[in-house]
Amino acid sequence: MNVLPEWDISSVITKYKLLHNRGRAKAFGQHFLTNKNLLQKIASAALPFENCTILEIGPGPCGLTDAIYSLCGDSKLICIEKDNNLEQLHSDFMQDRNNIEFIYDDATNISIPKLTSNNVIVVANLPYNAGTAILMHLLKFRKQIKRLVLMLQHEVAQRIAANVGTKEYGRLSVLVQLVCKTELLFNVHASAFTPPPKVLSTVIRLTPYRIDIDLQDVDSIVSRCFTHRRKMINKHVPLDILQKCCIQPSQRPETITPDQFLQLAQLCKFSNFI
Repeated sequence: MNVLPEWDISSVITKYKLLHNRGRAKAFGQHFLTNKNLLQKIASAALPFENCTILEIGPGPCGLTDAIYSLCGDSKLICIEKDNNLEQLHSDFMQDRNNIEFIYDDATNISIPKLTSNNVIVVANLPYNAGTAILMHLLKFRKQIKRLVLMLQHEVAQRIAANVGTKEYGRLSVLVQLVCKTELLFNVHASAFTPPPKVLSTVIRLTPYRIDIDLQDVDSIVSRCFTHRRKMINKHVPLDILQKCCIQPSQRPETITPDQFLQLAQLCKFSNFI
């Protein structure tokens, strides 16, 4: 464990005037988690860190970064930050720390194989306004990812882990559950943030399965079906394909399991329907 001078997030926020430009903070979806116990709890949920590279999305004032770094041992920590106005803050953070790198780019632009050839563990407090897009981009590299521990808007986390037949079950549920074991870990209330958001947050852990699935093909069917989720499935998929999958024409999309959607996508592609 690395023993370093305390990195106090509230002091950092004040020193670097991170709340002075609320327009920029709003644009980047910035709500800074300041509760040290919660930061440590999130970092610990991603353990163990041996024989991997750790990837953090959106380090901001380095609260979670500091918690991860205290646990990472010899593993390299790479931080992806969209807001390059934080470059001086990050430079100061690195003064007493090694084996850490900051890259200034949109997380949806990164290619994990270009960053490292190692297996990767992703830890992130994702911005509310881009969390789903970042997650779906990261899942393109799931063969290289050991696990993801993510803090998301509670509503998004509920949709990811939703059971078939519930109102939360939809496109995101199907796509993520097909390729990852999904665990809801704990909620984080608005009072833990500066400034406090208007929504509840939830930390989830995703562990990719070692299977080869073309999510783009599945998404083409799933998106078509859930665009009009109250319509019966035969309005979206030909009857002969439904019959081969043992799906009733009168079923609605929210009653169809992720595995059934995968079968539908494979048959639709084979039949040149997609």
